[in-house]
Amino acid sequence: MSDKIKIPRTKIEADQLIGKIGKLQARGTTISRIAATRLAEIEKETKERTSKIAGEIGTCLVALFGFFSEHQKELTENGKINRVFWPSGETEIFSTVPKVTVSAKQEERVISLLKASGLDRFVRIREEVIKDAIGIEPEAVAGIEGIKVTRTEKFLVRPRATSEAITESTRKLRKLLK
Repeated sequence: MSDKIKIPRTKIEADQLIGKIGKLQARGTTISRIAATRLAEIEKETKERTSKIAGEIGTCLVALFGFFSEHQKELTENGKINRVFWPSGETEIFSTVPKVTVSAKQEERVISLLKASGLDRFVRIREEVIKDAIGIEPEAVAGIEGIKVTRTEKFLVRPRATSEAITESTRKLRKLLK
């Protein structure tokens, strides 16, 4: 053993060392509890402050979308472009990838209808609907009960200061403008 470590010579000294370990553990636990309390306070304050900032960002986003909507033809050159570059960042209107949903209760029926309509290309060999393919050709399945193809239009803002993009549904933004 190292000369720095004093080994107890008696039971009383050993018992005192156990007591010392207990006191040190209690101090460590107290320090950890204080730190956890401080961290919780910091997290709470951070959430409060950042939620206010998020609210301000949301208000700015709605206002910017309102301007964009009013000047969309001019900004997008009558729909030729969808991304507009500004000195402070960029804005963009884009549609998401089509989302295809097939009613789980009607999937077998949908498969039969697709086959009967000559649309086997939308049915997997293991007899399931190929949603990706339908998303590419939604007009081919128009009118087939149990299939719904939706696409969401989004508005994007990417400030140069952060390069962090913010996207929001144009539908939601339009509602907030009313």
